[in-house]
Amino acid sequence: MNLERGTGRRSVTRRFERRRSRSSASLAAVAAVAAVAAVAALVVAISLTGCEGVREDAVAVASGQVLTVDQVVDLLADLPELPADEGVVRALADLWVDYTLLDAAAREDNTLAALDLSAVVRPRVEQEMIRSLRRSVINVDTILADEELRFLFERDRPGARVKARHILLHFDMTRGASRDSAIAVAAQLRDRIRAGADFAALAREYSKDPGTARVGGDLGEPFPPERMVAPFSEAAFALSPGEVSDPVETQFGIHLIRVDRREGPAFDDVKEAFRNAVKNQRVQAAESTWVASLEGSAAPVVQEDAYTRVRALARDPAQRLTRRAREAPLVAYSGGAYTAGEFLSYVRARTPAVRSEIVGAPESELEGMLQGLTRGELLVTRAEEEGMALPQATFDSLEANVRAQFGEAVAELGLGGPGPTTPIADMLAEMLAGDRDVIPLGPIGYVLRDRYEGRLVNEGVELALQRIQEERRAVVPPRAPAGGGPGSGSPGEPSQSGPGAADTLGPE
Repeated sequence: MNLERGTGRRSVTRRFERRRSRSSASLAAVAAVAAVAAVAALVVAISLTGCEGVREDAVAVASGQVLTVDQVVDLLADLPELPADEGVVRALADLWVDYTLLDAAAREDNTLAALDLSAVVRPRVEQEMIRSLRRSVINVDTILADEELRFLFERDRPGARVKARHILLHFDMTRGASRDSAIAVAAQLRDRIRAGADFAALAREYSKDPGTARVGGDLGEPFPPERMVAPFSEAAFALSPGEVSDPVETQFGIHLIRVDRREGPAFDDVKEAFRNAVKNQRVQAAESTWVASLEGSAAPVVQEDAYTRVRALARDPAQRLTRRAREAPLVAYSGGAYTAGEFLSYVRARTPAVRSEIVGAPESELEGMLQGLTRGELLVTRAEEEGMALPQATFDSLEANVRAQFGEAVAELGLGGPGPTTPIADMLAEMLAGDRDVIPLGPIGYVLRDRYEGRLVNEGVELALQRIQEERRAVVPPRAPAGGGPGSGSPGEPSQSGPGAADTLGPE
């Protein structure tokens, strides 16, 4: 178990590869937009219908500006390779809000000194604290003499694989007599093979495994231990080449196994890599023991309604919680609690795919997730108790680095200048066309929305989506010619003639 807790945050300087075709560019851009929406949408996206001063056709508003339904339709309607669903519209609108607010912040103060970046820096600080705690409390003897290392290598056989055959006998699992009979037949076959009978011939005659019986029980390419069920692997890897096992029972029936050969790296070839693996295993085992002790004393208990609330927060991370709801515990432990507000901050930084998995996850998986999040909180608390808080100078340095990245994003996007800049909607059009790189703002989007006014309008999002769907349905694709023509290939194959035909993108 690793004590380190990842932040899952993105750098503002991450770039997306430029695409040469418009279709591929659009897909790449909106993939980046969707990623940004998952992390930057840390503000409540509420409906503004009926609020004074908000246009009825607004999809989003930010810093006194409006993204309209017409603009969103113009951006997305003629890109059929992008799904016409609410997530795409929201992702695009979220990015428009982020860039609009970034422009406003940079115009107000090009040093961006007024922005509170502690929410961005804090996860990095906590990670450093946990690393310091790890170095302090995990004391493991990792010195390994070659003799001890060789003994462990011979015992564990890392990278080992075996080439094997088997004979499978079925039995009626509801009848003990049937099982006993199958074991007796297997024992007789074993004795015959050990007396010199041909294993392959007996496999063809007796084995009930249709996939291997016809080839003398051959299981194909050499396999590692994890490839087979545990009883089968344990028996196979205990055999020397040419040996035949006693009857082995698995859920498939009764097996006889013969190993034809063993494969694996030589000790001298992998000695140092194996040494490092053993050291890491020992450190992880010590960490697990220490963390288990910490959790045991804290006695965390998942609250009765926690799973329902977790699913609700993952389903709608834009919801606004009252102070009482934010402070309500999901997991209570001695001296504290992991709260709904903390989980909301966590889930807002996850991708839509992860949030969807949380909504559909069984309670056993949700329990493991909540216990893990609580464990991270306990580690940070212990580090603070041990006086492992980072010096203020380190915190200031991390914040300065984030602020510098913030400034790089401003410069890259051409925002915050004294004169007019490219309208954000036009900038998004260039990104969708592949003519401009998408720069996700990540958690900095939350900082902006926390300080400035910026939100989505639910009714506008729905109207834009409806319009996009209507316009796409109205477009009838041209009918393909019946006969072949210049550049036509086999039926069902795209033409390879014309500009850009060779610009097909391979797998990501």
